[in-house]
Amino acid sequence: MSVQSKSHSSRVGAFQKTAGRLGPVLLIGPGLGYVALFLFVPLIITAALSLSGESYYHILTTQLYRDILLRSLKVAVQVCAFSLLLGYPVGYYLAKLTSMRRETVVVLLLFPLFVSFLIRTYSWFYVLGSKGLVNYILLSLGVIQTPARFLFTEGAIVLGLVNWTLPFMILPIYSSVEKIDNNLIDMSKNLGANDISTFREVTFPLSLPGIASGVMLTFITSFGAYITPAILGGPEQAMIANIVSMLFLTMLNWPMGTAMSVILVLVTLAIIYAYNKVVGLDKLLEAMG
Repeated sequence: MSVQSKSHSSRVGAFQKTAGRLGPVLLIGPGLGYVALFLFVPLIITAALSLSGESYYHILTTQLYRDILLRSLKVAVQVCAFSLLLGYPVGYYLAKLTSMRRETVVVLLLFPLFVSFLIRTYSWFYVLGSKGLVNYILLSLGVIQTPARFLFTEGAIVLGLVNWTLPFMILPIYSSVEKIDNNLIDMSKNLGANDISTFREVTFPLSLPGIASGVMLTFITSFGAYITPAILGGPEQAMIANIVSMLFLTMLNWPMGTAMSVILVLVTLAIIYAYNKVVGLDKLLEAMG
C-alpha cells in the first residue's frame, strides 16, 4: 500500500471516530437547543423579572393573594382526595377484568378526554345551574323551595376538576394493581387471611406507587388550573392561574405576575422533588404503563 493510500485511510479513520463521538451530540443537540430556548430561557427571564421591586413581600403580606394561594392549595388537595376515593375502586376493578372487557372499559374511560375540555366545563351549567338538572330534581322532590346556588362556588370548581383529572388517577392505579403478582394474593389467602386482610396487607401497599403517581399528576393539574376556576368559580373563586392572567393581561403588572408564576412553578417542582425522593420518577413511567 502506498504512502498516499495509508494517509487517506488514516484521515478516513479519524473522521469516522470524530463522527462517532459527535453523533449523539448532533442527535440530541436540536432537542436540547429547543428546550433551552423556549423553556429555560423564559424561566430565567421570568425569575429575574419577579425579583424587581417587592413583589414577593407584597404577595405574602396582602390578604387577597394569600387567600388565592391557600384556595389553590385547598382545591388541589380536595381534588386529589375525591379523585383517589372515586378512582381507586375503578382502577382496582379495571385490573381484575378480562382482557376484552378491560379494553372496552378503558375506551369508555378515555372517551371523554377526546371531547373539548372547554365544552365539558361549560356543560356543568346544565347540571349545576339555577335551571340545571340538580336544582330540577331537588325542586321536584320538594327538598328545596327555591333554586340553590351551586355554580360559582369552590365546590363547583372541585367537581369540575375531579371530572377532568379522574382518568389521571385511575390509570396509574390500574397499572400498579395489574402488575401485582397473583401468587402473592393466593399465598396470603392460603395462610388464612381473608379478602379484606389481603387487600390491606398485600394489594394496597403494592399499589402505592400508582396512588402516588395519580396524586402527583392530579395535584399539579389542579393547582395550576385556569379554565375550570374561570368558568365554574368566577372572579370570587379565582385561583393562582387566574390571578396570574389578570396581573399580566389586565393590570399589566409584570413583576407581580412573574412572582406569582414563579410561586406556581416552585410548588410544582417541590411536589415533583418530593415524589422523586419518596417514590422515584422511574416509578411514574411504570405506573403509567
